[in-house]
Amino acid sequence: KAYESRFVRRWHAAKNDESRRRFADVLDDFVANFVAPRMGGGGCTQPECPSMLAYQRDVTFRVQEPAETALGEPHVDAEYHHPPAEVNWWLPLTDVWGSNTLHTESAPGAGDYAPVELRYGQVLRFYGNLCHHYTTANQ
Repeated sequence: KAYESRFVRRWHAAKNDESRRRFADVLDDFVANFVAPRMGGGGCTQPECPSMLAYQRDVTFRVQEPAETALGEPHVDAEYHHPPAEVNWWLPLTDVWGSNTLHTESAPGAGDYAPVELRYGQVLRFYGNLCHHYTTANQ
């Protein structure tokens, strides 16, 4: 399971470490200066600015090591009671392609699943609330 990997255990164990505080600062900057402008939220995160954007501060961290099984099941985030206005931003920490990546459909119910191919530094924005997505066994 994803939550049993040594990487994820270390991620959770470091919850109160300085490294996680630095990560939170980088995340805040990423949201303010990359995500918010692309969501129509400006980019202002100062207390005097109106709150225009909510985001998951404790991000989901997954490592897809080579394995015979996938990390999860095909799903839409609505099945987990995520709000309809939620938009997913996926930032892999390495190049991803083929069996080591996320597979998603282009629109809700389209069924046209394809692997997402991204290079280091690229980001995917998708509507995971109603677009099915999943991983496959990382061969």
